[in-house]
Parts: sequence; C-alpha cells; structure tokens
Amino acid sequence: MRIRTALALSLAALTAVAAVPADGEGPTPKICEVPAYATTLSLDGFSELVAAPDSTVGGEGSTDLYFTVDLGPDAYEDTRGSVTGELSWTIVTNDYDLAVGGAATEGYQPIDPAVETATESVTHCQLLVVSAIDFLAPAALEDLQLDLTVTRNG
Repeated sequence: MRIRTALALSLAALTAVAAVPADGEGPTPKICEVPAYATTLSLDGFSELVAAPDSTVGGEGSTDLYFTVDLGPDAYEDTRGSVTGELSWTIVTNDYDLAVGGAATEGYQPIDPAVETATESVTHCQLLVVSAIDFLAPAALEDLQLDLTVTRNG
C-alpha cells in the first residue's frame, strides 16, 4: 500500500512539473491585437454619441462599430466576461434597435421608452460588432447615445 501511495504521489508531482514551462514561469496573460478599424473596449467601458444610421436610401440602415474586448492586463485568452450596451435617443417617435455581437433587441417605439439594451458574453481579445439599427426613424436624424459596460467573470 505504501508503494502505491508513494508511486501515486510521485506521478502527481511529475504531472505538476510537466504543466510548468521549462523556464519555470507559468502561462502569460494575452495582449490583445487591435485591428486598425477597431477600438479597444476595456473594463472602463465606452460612452459616446454616435451618428444615427441613415435609412433614407434602401430601407433599414445601421451604424456599425468594431471593438476588441480587453478584459485586463492579467487576462488570459480564455478569460470570459460580458458587454452590456445601452442605446438611447431623444426623438421618441424614432425606432432604433441595438445589436451587441449576436444579442439584439427589438423594442417598439413610441410605445416603449426610447432606449434599447442588449448583453453579450465575450472572451478576452474578442472582436465585437455593436450596431445601432434604424428600424423606423421617420423624424430628423439625430445623434444616439451609446454606452457599453464591460464586466469580467471571476
């Protein structure tokens, strides 16, 4: 029994050593590469006025923004989090929708308030597309307020 226990402990020690790189350091956090057309979206979030999409030509239009999600300097490739977007506007008869990655909203204005909210799960360094969609905005074009909140799991 002692031999089996000693052998099991030795095997466990070898497995633990094998998981550590030869230089003695563990895995290193991933530094995100941000394409030229994208903006870094960090834990600080994002808050800006964005141009409303112009749907006067060909029906629905969209304003697409591209972000690289950075969950912090100590985040690894598999670090997870979420991005919550809120899109709001002032002309209540306009009807916009919001898409954050694959999560989309579809409120019905002017019955619903002039705001849309969507949340998407993300991983560190993921490229994320956020779209303001002109569903039906017969009134004058306006700037839209876009707020993005980033949270990191764990």
